[in-house]
Amino acid sequence: MIPKTILFQRPILHAHLFAKPNKPTLCFIPGFRSNFISSKKSIVIYEYALRHGLGYVSWNHSEKGSVMDWYQDGLRLMTQLGLKDHYYVGASMGLWISLLLGPKSFPKGILGIGGGVDFTERWLMTEVPEREREDPNFMWRRPSSYDPKGYYEIPVSFLLDSRPALIMQKKKLMVSCPIYLIHGVLDHDVPIDTAKALYQHLLSCSMKEVTLDQIEDGDHQLSRPEDLKFICHIINQISIKELMVDHRKRAERRRAYYESRLGDIQQLIRVIGVSSKVYPDAEQFYYHENPENLMNWQGNEDIKIDRFDGRSLLDFVPEASRGYGNIPREEREMQDELNFERYHDLIEAERLNADRLAEVDEEWTKLLDRHQAKLALINSQEKGSSSTKNRGFGFDYGTTKVKDEDLEDDTESQLLKDILFFFFFFCCIVLTIYFILSLTANIYRWIFYNM
Repeated sequence: MIPKTILFQRPILHAHLFAKPNKPTLCFIPGFRSNFISSKKSIVIYEYALRHGLGYVSWNHSEKGSVMDWYQDGLRLMTQLGLKDHYYVGASMGLWISLLLGPKSFPKGILGIGGGVDFTERWLMTEVPEREREDPNFMWRRPSSYDPKGYYEIPVSFLLDSRPALIMQKKKLMVSCPIYLIHGVLDHDVPIDTAKALYQHLLSCSMKEVTLDQIEDGDHQLSRPEDLKFICHIINQISIKELMVDHRKRAERRRAYYESRLGDIQQLIRVIGVSSKVYPDAEQFYYHENPENLMNWQGNEDIKIDRFDGRSLLDFVPEASRGYGNIPREEREMQDELNFERYHDLIEAERLNADRLAEVDEEWTKLLDRHQAKLALINSQEKGSSSTKNRGFGFDYGTTKVKDEDLEDDTESQLLKDILFFFFFFCCIVLTIYFILSLTANIYRWIFYNM
């Protein structure tokens, strides 16, 4: 559930969960006559943001007005919040408003879930009676399973006032961020053909990155557990891509900085080495390098290898393939999750400017060096002569200082054992003498009283 502590009333009813430092914000925009407080998709996205330290923003549309009015309400809210690093997640009509907000608020990505754009014009031209299409006072009742009454009461004025917000009629959209579309094939409210038409229209508007994922058994709501899991999976994908893009841009900026300060970086490279023979024996060298002793690899006369070459164990080298090919969607999800876990730490460490891998490698090197030094000391003590039996030293490769703590500990423990042994032996002698004297005294006492 969306907690009441993050709900605000001005300028419109909205929720705002602040993001942690250097984390983006997910902005969920609900659909036509939908409530973000009770929406399953909204709750799942809020829980995802809370779990990963992201920000969360969502709002409800006013009961009156048009799509154009709701777009302006969202723009005022986003301007007031002043978000710089955010994504739009639009459900149904929310995708339409996300595309309208894109040129003004500059999101880093847009995710559409069962997105429906320009549906007001489609309703007006195909479902509203023809004689009532120009009457703004006419109240049209559209059948709907989402309303308890079984229909929506929609004034024609709402459909007419939404015309300035139509997208499919525009030849160019000023949206520069990636767009991801998720749509159910069994969607009867917004047919899959409408999503495909939007996908083609976005490509024709020179969008650089547009993706359409079709869920074969998905409906319009896409609120089943497997649908919600797939939505979180897509958000994960978007996060990974954005981190990689940020990494590449940061590397380009770093390189440009160093070039501006130092000139050509390649001029700073210095190569130092000494000559050495790969084959100490000249006869062995000529034997291995003689073409008559080499064989063709896979019948290719341009590549010669000897019988010790590891390439002789390869039957063939497959060609590199791109994309997923014909891999099922379940395996694609598993592969993406594995890739996310594989590269997440590397990208996150680079993003936080923390060279954790070098630290871990250095710690392991020190640990292995200490372990090897200790083993060498133990072996030398076991194999050494009596004169060197109690002598030894250890070396710490991390501090380059000689360490004799282990030898001192062994000497102290041996001395303590000797002291305890002599103390025990002395106590045994004293007790024995006491026992003999007591026995002798008792014998003399018995003889004296019986005489």
